[in-house]
Amino acid sequence: MDATNLWRWGWVKKFLQRFATLVVALLSGTVLALFIFLFGLIVPEAIIFALTFGIGAIFAAIGASWVGNHLATERTRSRLLPIVGISETTAVVVAVGLLALMLNHLPTPGFVTERSGMAPGRIVDVVLGMVFIALSASWATWRFRNSERRTGRDAAIMLGLVGLSILIFVATLYTASLFCLVGP
Repeated sequence: MDATNLWRWGWVKKFLQRFATLVVALLSGTVLALFIFLFGLIVPEAIIFALTFGIGAIFAAIGASWVGNHLATERTRSRLLPIVGISETTAVVVAVGLLALMLNHLPTPGFVTERSGMAPGRIVDVVLGMVFIALSASWATWRFRNSERRTGRDAAIMLGLVGLSILIFVATLYTASLFCLVGP
Protein backbone atom coordinates (compact mmCIF):
# COMPACT_ATOMS: atom_id res chain seq x y z
CA MET A 1 0.00 0.00 0.00
CA ASP A 2 1.49 3.36 -0.98
CA ALA A 3 1.45 6.57 1.07
CA THR A 4 -1.60 8.01 -0.74
CA ASN A 5 -3.76 5.02 0.11
CA LEU A 6 -2.59 5.07 3.73
CA TRP A 7 -3.55 8.73 4.02
CA ARG A 8 -6.94 8.08 2.40
CA TRP A 9 -7.76 5.17 4.71
CA GLY A 10 -6.51 7.07 7.75
CA TRP A 11 -8.89 9.89 6.90
CA VAL A 12 -11.77 7.43 6.50
CA LYS A 13 -10.98 5.84 9.85
CA LYS A 14 -10.89 9.25 11.55
CA PHE A 15 -14.17 10.21 9.88
CA LEU A 16 -15.83 6.98 11.06
CA GLN A 17 -14.58 7.55 14.61
CA ARG A 18 -16.03 11.06 14.65
CA PHE A 19 -19.28 9.94 13.06
CA ALA A 20 -19.72 7.08 15.56
CA THR A 21 -19.10 9.53 18.38
CA LEU A 22 -21.73 11.89 16.99
CA VAL A 23 -24.29 9.09 16.57
CA VAL A 24 -23.82 7.80 20.12
CA ALA A 25 -23.94 11.33 21.56
CA LEU A 26 -27.12 12.04 19.61
CA LEU A 27 -28.80 8.80 20.62
CA SER A 28 -27.87 8.91 24.29
CA GLY A 29 -28.76 12.57 24.67
CA THR A 30 -31.98 12.41 22.66
CA VAL A 31 -33.38 9.35 24.43
CA LEU A 32 -32.98 11.02 27.83
CA ALA A 33 -34.13 14.40 26.53
CA LEU A 34 -37.34 12.95 25.10
CA PHE A 35 -38.03 11.14 28.38
CA ILE A 36 -37.62 14.39 30.30
CA PHE A 37 -39.67 16.23 27.67
CA LEU A 38 -42.68 14.04 28.49
CA PHE A 39 -42.98 15.98 31.72
CA GLY A 40 -44.04 18.94 29.56
CA LEU A 41 -47.55 17.63 30.12
CA ILE A 42 -47.42 18.94 33.69
CA VAL A 43 -44.60 21.52 33.77
CA PRO A 44 -44.38 24.87 31.89
CA GLU A 45 -42.23 24.82 28.77
CA ALA A 46 -39.76 27.39 30.10
CA ILE A 47 -38.84 24.91 32.82
CA ILE A 48 -39.10 21.74 30.78
CA PHE A 49 -36.95 22.97 27.87
CA ALA A 50 -34.14 23.97 30.22
CA LEU A 51 -34.39 20.64 32.03
CA THR A 52 -34.66 18.65 28.79
CA PHE A 53 -31.61 20.16 27.14
CA GLY A 54 -29.56 20.32 30.33
CA ILE A 55 -29.96 16.63 31.15
CA GLY A 56 -29.75 15.65 27.49
CA ALA A 57 -26.42 17.49 27.26
CA ILE A 58 -25.02 15.58 30.24
CA PHE A 59 -25.88 12.23 28.69
CA ALA A 60 -24.70 13.27 25.23
CA ALA A 61 -21.35 14.24 26.74
CA ILE A 62 -21.08 10.96 28.64
CA GLY A 63 -21.94 8.94 25.52
CA ALA A 64 -19.53 10.86 23.31
CA SER A 65 -16.73 10.59 25.84
CA TRP A 66 -17.26 6.88 26.31
CA VAL A 67 -17.20 6.15 22.57
CA GLY A 68 -14.24 8.47 22.04
CA ASN A 69 -12.28 6.59 24.68
CA HIS A 70 -13.04 3.24 23.09
CA LEU A 71 -12.35 4.29 19.51
CA ALA A 72 -9.20 6.35 20.07
CA THR A 73 -6.11 4.72 18.60
CA GLU A 74 -3.51 7.14 19.95
CA ARG A 75 -3.87 6.01 23.61
CA THR A 76 -5.50 9.19 24.81
CA ARG A 77 -8.63 9.68 26.90
CA SER A 78 -11.38 12.24 26.73
CA ARG A 79 -11.53 14.81 29.50
CA LEU A 80 -15.14 14.52 30.58
CA LEU A 81 -15.62 17.78 32.47
CA PRO A 82 -14.65 20.09 29.56
CA ILE A 83 -16.90 18.02 27.29
CA VAL A 84 -19.81 18.45 29.70
CA GLY A 85 -19.05 22.17 29.95
CA ILE A 86 -19.16 22.64 26.17
CA SER A 87 -22.32 20.53 25.91
CA GLU A 88 -24.07 22.44 28.69
CA THR A 89 -23.11 25.78 27.16
CA THR A 90 -24.63 24.63 23.88
CA ALA A 91 -27.73 23.43 25.77
CA VAL A 92 -28.20 26.86 27.33
CA VAL A 93 -27.91 28.55 23.93
CA VAL A 94 -30.38 26.09 22.36
CA ALA A 95 -32.92 26.38 25.20
CA VAL A 96 -32.77 30.18 25.28
CA GLY A 97 -33.04 30.31 21.49
CA LEU A 98 -36.10 28.06 21.44
CA LEU A 99 -37.78 29.99 24.23
CA ALA A 100 -37.07 33.27 22.46
CA LEU A 101 -38.76 31.89 19.34
CA MET A 102 -41.80 30.90 21.38
CA LEU A 103 -42.29 34.20 23.24
CA ASN A 104 -45.72 34.69 21.69
CA HIS A 105 -47.12 31.85 23.82
CA LEU A 106 -47.19 32.05 27.60
CA PRO A 107 -45.89 28.83 29.14
CA THR A 108 -48.52 26.83 30.98
CA PRO A 109 -48.69 23.34 32.40
CA GLY A 110 -50.01 20.85 29.90
CA PHE A 111 -48.67 22.74 26.89
CA VAL A 112 -48.29 19.54 24.86
CA THR A 113 -52.04 18.87 24.89
CA GLU A 114 -53.26 22.47 24.61
CA ARG A 115 -52.25 23.14 21.02
CA SER A 116 -53.43 20.96 18.19
CA GLY A 117 -50.57 19.37 16.31
CA MET A 118 -48.08 20.84 18.74
CA ALA A 119 -46.50 17.67 20.12
CA PRO A 120 -44.78 16.56 16.91
CA GLY A 121 -43.48 20.09 16.35
CA ARG A 122 -42.02 20.30 19.84
CA ILE A 123 -40.50 16.84 19.53
CA VAL A 124 -38.79 18.00 16.35
CA ASP A 125 -37.55 21.07 18.26
CA VAL A 126 -36.06 18.82 20.93
CA VAL A 127 -34.41 16.53 18.39
CA LEU A 128 -32.99 19.46 16.41
CA GLY A 129 -31.69 21.04 19.60
CA MET A 130 -30.08 17.74 20.56
CA VAL A 131 -28.36 17.61 17.15
CA PHE A 132 -26.52 20.84 18.01
CA ILE A 133 -25.70 19.57 21.48
CA ALA A 134 -24.45 16.22 20.12
CA LEU A 135 -22.30 18.04 17.55
CA SER A 136 -20.68 20.09 20.29
CA ALA A 137 -20.18 17.02 22.52
CA SER A 138 -18.58 15.00 19.73
CA TRP A 139 -16.34 17.92 18.73
CA ALA A 140 -15.26 18.42 22.35
CA THR A 141 -14.59 14.70 22.75
CA TRP A 142 -11.88 14.79 20.11
CA ARG A 143 -10.64 18.26 21.06
CA PHE A 144 -10.16 17.76 24.83
CA ARG A 145 -7.96 14.71 25.25
CA ASN A 146 -4.97 13.80 27.38
CA SER A 147 -2.74 10.80 27.90
CA GLU A 148 -3.61 10.17 31.56
CA ARG A 149 -5.26 6.84 32.31
CA ARG A 150 -7.64 7.43 35.21
CA THR A 151 -10.48 5.03 34.60
CA GLY A 152 -11.62 5.11 38.23
CA ARG A 153 -11.77 8.89 38.22
CA ASP A 154 -13.72 8.91 34.95
CA ALA A 155 -16.20 6.39 36.34
CA ALA A 156 -16.66 8.46 39.49
CA ILE A 157 -17.26 11.60 37.44
CA MET A 158 -19.80 9.78 35.24
CA LEU A 159 -21.67 8.41 38.26
CA GLY A 160 -21.58 11.85 39.86
CA LEU A 161 -23.03 13.44 36.72
CA VAL A 162 -25.81 10.85 36.47
CA GLY A 163 -26.63 11.36 40.16
CA LEU A 164 -26.53 15.12 39.72
CA SER A 165 -28.90 14.97 36.76
CA ILE A 166 -31.37 12.84 38.76
CA LEU A 167 -31.11 15.24 41.69
CA ILE A 168 -31.65 18.28 39.44
CA PHE A 169 -34.66 16.63 37.80
CA VAL A 170 -36.36 15.75 41.11
CA ALA A 171 -35.47 19.09 42.71
CA THR A 172 -36.81 21.03 39.73
CA LEU A 173 -40.13 19.18 39.75
CA TYR A 174 -40.41 19.60 43.53
CA THR A 175 -39.63 23.32 43.36
CA ALA A 176 -42.09 23.80 40.50
CA SER A 177 -44.78 22.11 42.58
CA LEU A 178 -44.07 24.46 45.50
CA PHE A 179 -44.82 27.43 43.24
CA CYS A 180 -47.93 25.74 41.83
CA LEU A 181 -46.35 25.44 38.39
CA VAL A 182 -47.11 21.74 38.07
CA GLY A 183 -50.45 21.02 36.49
CA PRO A 184 -52.74 18.05 36.96
